[in-house]
Amino acid sequence: MNKYMNKEQVYLRFVYTFVAIVIVQFVTLVYLSYFKTDIGYRVMARCGLIDYSNSESRHRIEYRCLEGWYNTLSKMNVQADLLFYGNSITYESDFQRFFPNKLVLNFGCNRDDLDDLINRSFIINSVHPRKIFVLGGINRLTELSLRDFESKYKMMVDTIISHNPTATIFLQSLLPVNPEMELGSRYTDCLGKIKEANVIIKNIAIKTKCVYIDLYSAYQIDDLLPRIYTTDGLHLTPDAYQVWANTIKKYVE
Repeated sequence: MNKYMNKEQVYLRFVYTFVAIVIVQFVTLVYLSYFKTDIGYRVMARCGLIDYSNSESRHRIEYRCLEGWYNTLSKMNVQADLLFYGNSITYESDFQRFFPNKLVLNFGCNRDDLDDLINRSFIINSVHPRKIFVLGGINRLTELSLRDFESKYKMMVDTIISHNPTATIFLQSLLPVNPEMELGSRYTDCLGKIKEANVIIKNIAIKTKCVYIDLYSAYQIDDLLPRIYTTDGLHLTPDAYQVWANTIKKYVE
C-alpha cells in the first residue's frame, strides 16, 4: 500500500508540475502577445472590442519611441522641402539623388499597413514639410474589404492633414505588382482590387483637396509591374525609382 501511494504521489507531482509549466508558458505567451506585440490588439479588433487604429491602445513601446523621435526632430528645427511617407517601397527610395537641390526626408517604414501609417503620422509635423508624398495601402490589402480600405485610408489622410494644415499633400496611387514573382504572387487574386483601391485614393484626394498622382500607369504594362522594374514582384529596383521621380518632377518643382 505504501509503495502504491508513493507511486501515486510521484504521478500527481508530475501532473501538477506539468500543469504548472503549461500555465506559466500560457501566461508568458499572453503577456508577450498583448504587451510586446500588437497581436492581442488585432484579435480584439477582429472581435469588435477595440478600434485597432487607436494609437493609444496599440504598439505602446513603439509609440513611446515615436514620441521620442518626434521630440528629437522637432528640436532640430528642420523644415523639409519634400517628405516621402509610406511603407517599404518608400523606405527603399532615395529621392534626394533625384532632387539634390531640395531637402528630402524619407519617412518610409518596412511592413507598415494603413493602421501603422495612421498611428505614426503625427511624427511628420516634427520636420514641418512643405510637400508630403504619401504611398501606402498595399500591405494587408488582401485581407481588407474595399470599404475598410477606404475608411482607413481616409483616416490616414485626415490625420496627416490635421497635423500639417499648411503642407501640400500628394496621394500617390498603389503600384502594380507582378504575380509571377516571389512577393508579387501574394497578390495574384488582388490585381483588380489594386485598381479599385486606386480609384478610392483618387476620390479621397478630390474630397480632401489633396493632389492625386497616378504612379500605377507610369509603371504598368498590361496591368503588371514589369520584371525590369522589380526585385520580387512588389518592391522596386534602385533604377526603377527614376520612373517615379520623372512622374512627380512637375509637382516637386
